[in-house]
Amino acid sequence: MEADVFRVRQEELLHVLKTLATLRVPSARDGGSDSELLFTQRRQADPIADKVNDASSSSHLLGFYPLLLDLSFMKHSIPSMWIYPSEHHRIFSDVGQGKVDDSSTVDESGLIEVTSKDLAKRCLELIGLERSIN
Repeated sequence: MEADVFRVRQEELLHVLKTLATLRVPSARDGGSDSELLFTQRRQADPIADKVNDASSSSHLLGFYPLLLDLSFMKHSIPSMWIYPSEHHRIFSDVGQGKVDDSSTVDESGLIEVTSKDLAKRCLELIGLERSIN
């Protein structure tokens, strides 16, 4: 029973990290007529927005920064999952940042193993791209 709970927690961690790595929050300037309302709601709901001058597409990751650092330096058993190459391309390329042609074809002939460490590092990389740190 305890092993099942541990496996479920690992799957939850992988799901959350994959979601964080692919989630893009629209900035207020990208919105339509409701952009000011959206920005106001985000500022009220997200205390991180007070620390950031511009609500950028990966600003949601800043609150997870310490946890992402811990996960990226894990030395013990690292949970992993298998994903299709197209999903790997979507997560680990700069498609969301507008730097890679989205129409490029990806070979779907095999699966790629991705660890929680890989996903945490990708989230940290997105923070760096947003802040022009890398």
